[in-house]
Amino acid sequence: SNSRKTFIKYCCAAFTFPAIVVFLSIVLDKTDAVHFGYGTGVYCWITELVPLIVTFHVPIAMVIVFNACALVSTMVGIRRTEKVTTSLRLQKSQASTTSRHAFLCLKLSTVMGFPWLLGLISTFVTSPYLQYPYVILNSLQGFFIFLAFSTNKRTVSLFRGKFGREKSSEKSISRPTQQTEV
Repeated sequence: SNSRKTFIKYCCAAFTFPAIVVFLSIVLDKTDAVHFGYGTGVYCWITELVPLIVTFHVPIAMVIVFNACALVSTMVGIRRTEKVTTSLRLQKSQASTTSRHAFLCLKLSTVMGFPWLLGLISTFVTSPYLQYPYVILNSLQGFFIFLAFSTNKRTVSLFRGKFGREKSSEKSISRPTQQTEV
């Protein structure tokens, strides 16, 4: 199908571009064409500024810009869809809609990897006050994605119903059985 072909194209792009950056970095480092300074000194990190910018900052900045554009596009699409559907249902309060959009934007930004902005900045500003939050937020990114998309009211209600803490929303009513005579 068409969506499968599109998915395969995206997968190829998602694996190919990083592989090219890594391959070129390895070749340039092993041939001593460029000195990366990787693994020297105290940190196991690229210590030379130009290779750091080319192999880390530029790819990360490109991903962040792409993700920001995708986030804006998604939010605009959601807003357009809501404008169309508001004529079909009762209008909710503006404050409720705004707070829901803000929360959705926050949830989507966890998927987009915006904690990497701190990583980008923390390589220029060598401060533990920036590096520790970056490492913590980035390492917890999967957990944040889980919280953002798996802990909605419906899912929590289903889990509570499954483990017996809350009765299911489908209530059963006990009635005496009527006897049928033959």
